[in-house]
Amino acid sequence: MTLSPGDRIGAISRDRIAPYAVGLFGYGVYEGDFPHDGHDANPRFRLDDGSVVYGTECWWGTEDTIRMICAHAPRVETVDVGTELRGIDGWQPIP
Repeated sequence: MTLSPGDRIGAISRDRIAPYAVGLFGYGVYEGDFPHDGHDANPRFRLDDGSVVYGTECWWGTEDTIRMICAHAPRVETVDVGTELRGIDGWQPIP
């Protein structure tokens, strides 16, 4: 999938996807590819709440695709990026 910076995306937790529920990080924009976690070019997404998630940390797709997946899921749970991926309780995004 080819994205341009500013394109809208959706991100789902890799650890919280099952036939009965989807763990949704949220929706946001693709910022470009950046080094992260030993990868030279890793897609970086800034979600609407200000949090950042990288392509290797989630399942992701266009906003329309992720909305369609969520619409067909029996249950959608909102998952906090800071708690889920960074292990930080009470985490707040950096402006």
